[in-house]
This record gives sequence, C-alpha cells and structure tokens, in this order.
Amino acid sequence: MKEKRVVSYIDFEDGDLLVLVADFSTAGGMIEPVRSGFSWMVQAGGTVIGYCIEDFDDGGMDLDLLRGCDFRVTVPQFRLARAGVTAVVAAAHRYFIEEGNPSFVAEAYERAVSVSTAGDHWQALTEWAAVYHIYGHVDGLHGMGCAMLNLGMPAEAIKSLSRYLQLRPDDPWAHRHMGCAWNILDEAEAARRHWELAVVLGERRGCDTGAAELLDRQ
Repeated sequence: MKEKRVVSYIDFEDGDLLVLVADFSTAGGMIEPVRSGFSWMVQAGGTVIGYCIEDFDDGGMDLDLLRGCDFRVTVPQFRLARAGVTAVVAAAHRYFIEEGNPSFVAEAYERAVSVSTAGDHWQALTEWAAVYHIYGHVDGLHGMGCAMLNLGMPAEAIKSLSRYLQLRPDDPWAHRHMGCAWNILDEAEAARRHWELAVVLGERRGCDTGAAELLDRQ
C-alpha cells in the first residue's frame, strides 16, 4: 500500500481545482493529461505531486477516477482533516461552486500584501507566514523575509530569503533584500554579491530594484 501524503496546497483558480503536495510553480514539473477535463501534475522525475481538475466549475468530473489517489488532505476551511480526495473534491465543489466563495489562497495573499503596504510589519509577518505554512505558497517565504528585515531581524530574514532563493533563484528583488540583510550584519562581500545579482537579474526582467544605487553607496 502506498504511503499517504498530506497535501500542502489546495486552491480553485480560473475554473480549475488544484490539489498538490508541493507548490507546482517550484516543482519543475509538467502536466500529464489522463483524460479530457482531468490531468495529473507530475515532477520531471515522474513523481506525482498532485492533480488538477480542469473546468471544475462546469462539473461533470469523474470521481471514480480519483478513488485510487493516495493523498490525504487537511483543509480547515472545509472542516476536513486527513480526508480522502473524493471528500475534498465534493467539499470544494460546495465551497467554491455552490456557495460562490473566492480563492482563499488569493484572499490570504491579498491580505498579506495589504498589511505589508500599510507598514504593519508584525502583522505582515503573521500574514505571510500563513501564506507559506498554511496555504503552501512559496511567496510567503519572500514576504516573511521582507517583514523580518523591516523589523530589524536581518539574520532571521536571511534564513527565510535563503529558502525562497533555493526555489526561486532568479528573483532580483529577493537578492536585493538579501543584500540589505547581509549589509546590516556588516558582511559587505555577501551584500555586494547579492546586489550584483539583483542588478543583472533585474535587467533581464526589465525592472529596477535599486540595487545599483546600493552598490554605488557601499
């Protein structure tokens, strides 16, 4: 019997239901179609990390196809703890389709952005921690790092940003913030290395992180 895996990311987006044991955006994976309206999501190595039911809002999904899934899902919003896939699909249909609730991942993300913009850094840290630890969204690591940096916690910020950069190594803003954290700790060489990466990666993306100015002032 396969080992049961607990899902860390579930959401309803653009009509599709996603249920994943990892954030698909960082898994380096591919979508392997099983049949029309249903797709497995797999990593490049072939490990199944979750599934996607396409056009979930149109209904008509074949629940029998899901009964062999080896996932167990805990979703507080659905009042489910380690429930099987079919129970989660049924609860998701009630929550998102019948009741018309919006994506709770998007709501949590927007709430974190809002409090960050307002400058409430302690609350921002709490909200971004929820985005990552509860909803499985890797951007929460970046947000936590920024909040800790703003709270004068550079060593803690580095830990969070380092984990984020392992998954998103090409993010210029994360390198910019890493440089700032190292600079506060008087680690000039490490700060310069990250700021230089921020400049190069920012140019590729067509964005200005302000890292060039920080380098000039170092």
